[in-house]
Amino acid sequence: MLSDPQLMKLCLAMSVIGVIALFFIVQFIEPKELSILDISQSYVGREVITNGNISSYAVNSGNIFIELTDLNSNEAINVVVFEKDANTLNTELKKGDKIKVTGKVAFYKNELEIIASSVEKIV
Repeated sequence: MLSDPQLMKLCLAMSVIGVIALFFIVQFIEPKELSILDISQSYVGREVITNGNISSYAVNSGNIFIELTDLNSNEAINVVVFEKDANTLNTELKKGDKIKVTGKVAFYKNELEIIASSVEKIV
């Protein structure tokens, strides 16, 4: 049978191993690919990938604001690309372009939106 100090060391070691394992598992979790129609409040704070058409496009103070419409429905979601990420875009975007967005779902002014970490044009 284990003594108290041995049991404490075993518990500590298992805790450290568990935390390290969780760290590495999180590194390999891919964002979930969803249609705009499927994005709901349950995804707030989670990273998602979605596709759509740019139905409106504006730039303000270096930030890009996009209204993205689902490819198969009339559902839309706002996408924000902050200046730090907007500067890394390798493509010019305009109304009507089909794009793929990766980012975190947020809730702002009673509406869902995506804070984009990357935006790619679909050819």
